[in-house]
Amino acid sequence: MNESPSANRRNLRVMIIDANPLMAKVLQSILKAQGFTISGVEHSGAAAIRLMTIHPPAVACIDMDIRAPDGGSLVSHIHASHPEVYAVILATDSRRQRIVGALDAGAVGYVEKPLTAGRVLDVLDPLADLLAPAPVPDGAGPTVLVVDRSRQMRALLTHMLRSLGYRVIGEAESGMEGLILLEQHRPDVICMAIDTPDVRGLDALIAIKACHPEVAVVFVTAHAERETVNAAIQRGANGYILKPFSLENVRNGLQQAQATAERAGR
Repeated sequence: MNESPSANRRNLRVMIIDANPLMAKVLQSILKAQGFTISGVEHSGAAAIRLMTIHPPAVACIDMDIRAPDGGSLVSHIHASHPEVYAVILATDSRRQRIVGALDAGAVGYVEKPLTAGRVLDVLDPLADLLAPAPVPDGAGPTVLVVDRSRQMRALLTHMLRSLGYRVIGEAESGMEGLILLEQHRPDVICMAIDTPDVRGLDALIAIKACHPEVAVVFVTAHAERETVNAAIQRGANGYILKPFSLENVRNGLQQAQATAERAGR
């Protein structure tokens, strides 16, 4: 059984990287008040890289407006050089294009400024639970296969699915690996990212629905454009989940997909 929220927060080492000392202090105050452990506060990308090499945190909260290197480049560096560190971006600009760029670079979450405790907890609490010493066990609900090229995104989605009572029977990095696991395990639901390596998610959708029309397919994407959604629906998707993940959009995406698949099978 998982520890209490406060215990999980204490176990999560968070580094703050914000060019504005006042904004960094605001986030530090929020995190301390909520029981998180601060591993360091830096005001440039270069200083953060140096500290991270010596004392890597569990989570790095990165202001997108930092320089040397900039926020997006720092996220890419962390994703490549410190794959165990989860990157969360902070920004006043909530344009979807900027969020998508950071997610493509390797970020797993986004907090919009001005920062509030609620906004911060919505993103960091799932990570604190995910990285807790006692992981959430599988539920007894429908079986799910998770396919995404990002190990961190797979881990976070799997954790949320288990928190909602689903039973995750496998994870895959590529589209081809996902299709193989689908044949082996025959899950009730498959959550597949659109941008998987080798076999693209949109192409895999056609193959899945042709061979296993009973499987509810949820496509996973950071792209919210109507064209992307329509293309997936036309290829047989029953629902979708937008990145960055939240417990609410994961729940809604799965429920929508299962209901749609059930109606189609009647």
